[in-house]
Amino acid sequence: MIFTNTQAFGGNFEETLLNNIKNSQHVRIASGYTSLPTLQKFDDEFRRISHAGGHVAILIGMAFYEGLA
Repeated sequence: MIFTNTQAFGGNFEETLLNNIKNSQHVRIASGYTSLPTLQKFDDEFRRISHAGGHVAILIGMAFYEGLA
């Protein structure tokens, strides 16, 4: 599945991603780059999934450069 800020592929990426996460029991995300503030926006939903017994897996390619490593 792919979402972007392009209307043909979901429109507002953040809104589309949050709506999908809210309706998920498990989340697996691979991204070439993200920032700590972006991850923090989804923290409550990631915790909800985890506390309900689900899994959250996030692979970030350039985490070192954002100070996430």
